[in-house]
Amino acid sequence: MKAMTRARTFLLSTMPAALAFALPPALISAAPSGLEGGPTVALRPLGDKAVVHVEGLDPADLRRLAEVDWDVRRWTALLSVSVEGQGPGQPSALGSYRVEAGVLRFEPRFPFVPGLRYRAVFHPGRLPGREDDGPAVTAEFALPRPAAVDPTVVRQIYPSRSTLPENLLKFYLHFSAPMSQGDVYDFIHLLDADGQEIEGAFLKLDEELWDREGLRLTLLVDPGRIKRDVGPREGFGPVLEAGKAYTLAIDARWPDAEGRPLDGPYRKAFRTTAADVDCPDVQAWRILPPAAGSVAPLVVESPEPLDQALFNRLLVVQGPDGRDLPGRAAVTDEERRWSFTPERPWRVGAHQLAIDAALEDLAGNNLRRPFELDVFEPVGRRIEARVIHRPFEVRSGP
Repeated sequence: MKAMTRARTFLLSTMPAALAFALPPALISAAPSGLEGGPTVALRPLGDKAVVHVEGLDPADLRRLAEVDWDVRRWTALLSVSVEGQGPGQPSALGSYRVEAGVLRFEPRFPFVPGLRYRAVFHPGRLPGREDDGPAVTAEFALPRPAAVDPTVVRQIYPSRSTLPENLLKFYLHFSAPMSQGDVYDFIHLLDADGQEIEGAFLKLDEELWDREGLRLTLLVDPGRIKRDVGPREGFGPVLEAGKAYTLAIDARWPDAEGRPLDGPYRKAFRTTAADVDCPDVQAWRILPPAAGSVAPLVVESPEPLDQALFNRLLVVQGPDGRDLPGRAAVTDEERRWSFTPERPWRVGAHQLAIDAALEDLAGNNLRRPFELDVFEPVGRRIEARVIHRPFEVRSGP
């Protein structure tokens, strides 16, 4: 028992926590060699937290410990864990004591704080049935601080252009990391030229329109204040009016999914033009075919900006055999240019662009009908097809 009465101090702070918890428990013990046979104090992983173990206790001591009915004072007199460097008399961390799997375990009520240095002190002489109070076994440890993480930012807001129709239907807000959800409208403001917030500008949905990763929010301008001759517009007027200046403002207080505020506020200033009430015309698109044998992108140019998310998703390129070609699409130039880079070189022959008729412009007019449908419009002007095709030819290069 000589080893039990020797004071022992060892550090557990030299091993990064992430590494330590990834290793088998036997490898994260910091007990020095040459002390086998006596109790040691070690930091161990338990699920997603760290606990303190007293290991190497005599089985008879463990049996007696398992049977005691001690209060907190007696347990902390046997094993205390406190923040190092606060002077004598610092309180022990709150937690529970348990004899289990051949060890005495202290599990803190609150996880150890990375960066803080702790001191665990075990008094072998205060075990049940002992009367001596010799030197204690002491361990100091500190979980390393987590690596610094770049703060979350607003990466982009679409439409990206600075002039928008007064009947704009939606914004897309893109973030660099997943955001908190549930009260987004507290952090989004539409301001007029005087900096005054426009009340009721957005359609507030109980189920917010997030993508699967929580990186993109779709924000709808209240459609009731866009369409003419409906209640909200008649009562409160339009949200946007042609010829005026506005700012979409995002609060820096908006926490991301980890509870951290944004890196800073974000403001998108824009002016408004007359309402856009016409359907996009795909026959007016300019298609620039690449040369056969290359993997150069196919480029499609629209005379008007289109809905960024739909423009990116609703176009498909079909090869000479009618099958969809795999590849990567991108939308640029203020949402007027779509490009497609194939996975394999282009083949000579007739291709076509298949365009889903649900594609919309900035005002929500899709390829088949305008957002604000005029019931007196001649039926013959409407497109009823679900998919519209634009053929193009891929030829051999010069």
